[in-house]
Amino acid sequence: MKRNWVYILTTTLVALMSFVTGLGNLIPFPHIEADLHHLGYPSYFRIILGTWKVIGAIVIAIPRKLWIKDLAYMGILLDLSGAAASRWAVGDGATKVIVPLIISILTTVSWWNFRMRLSN
Repeated sequence: MKRNWVYILTTTLVALMSFVTGLGNLIPFPHIEADLHHLGYPSYFRIILGTWKVIGAIVIAIPRKLWIKDLAYMGILLDLSGAAASRWAVGDGATKVIVPLIISILTTVSWWNFRMRLSN
């Protein structure tokens, strides 16, 4: 229980990030739509990506020990690594490549603490 605050903080940040950007894909927020276009993705991809981001955010935010959380964490990590790789592939600056990688670290910390809670 001593590290419970780490789990709560990282999970809240990751869930909010995934939920807000997922909604930004579904609504769509103009800057997110422009980013996807800049990266070369078709417009229908934002619906697929947004739906899975929102679902992933909800799943990791549920305060129960569900097996499906591992899948949600993996999906979020795939999204973030794909974002970094896509940014790098189109020649975006280092900041735009590094930010999703930093969020990946937060996601990994959240997942690790989730797994540690399961073992207790």
